[in-house]
Amino acid sequence: MRFDKWAVTAQEALQAAIGIATDANAGQVEPIHLLKALLSSGERNLCAIIERVGADPAAVESQVDDAIARAPQVTGDASQMGVGQALVRVGDPVCFRVPLTRLMNDRAAFKTFDDRACIASMIVAMEALSRVQLHCTVEFCATVQEEVGSRGAQVADYDAAPDLAVAFDVCHANQPGADPWD
Repeated sequence: MRFDKWAVTAQEALQAAIGIATDANAGQVEPIHLLKALLSSGERNLCAIIERVGADPAAVESQVDDAIARAPQVTGDASQMGVGQALVRVGDPVCFRVPLTRLMNDRAAFKTFDDRACIASMIVAMEALSRVQLHCTVEFCATVQEEVGSRGAQVADYDAAPDLAVAFDVCHANQPGADPWD
């Protein structure tokens, strides 16, 4: 699913749904958040359809608000907000357009750069290990939502049950006594 190919109004609706889900402390964006975004957008199209089937748009919006208020809530870093399975299913191709910020001294930054750097490091490690005779099983796993309770790692642990785990992560701060390029 290429979001950048969506109509501008659809992109705006999804962005609004993400904001609504974040404000509601939802763990992921669900269709109810998208419906709320569409109802709140000021566009008359959806309200006209609701009225056409004999319903009251204000009553529908009130029910949507109640459903969002009753939904389970999570706490933590909302930057790891996911999209619910009702909106995006396993196997759907997704490509996010992420703006690059140029920094001083030929450096750059962008959202999820740390995750991508870790995946690249894992691939290099896989390539190196493929040339070595090992007497053990090595598994690699990339997880999500680690900042809000290690959710991904907890799920992966149930299936893999590792004897040893190595976490790849990055840090953007200078560490005392460490070379900044290490």
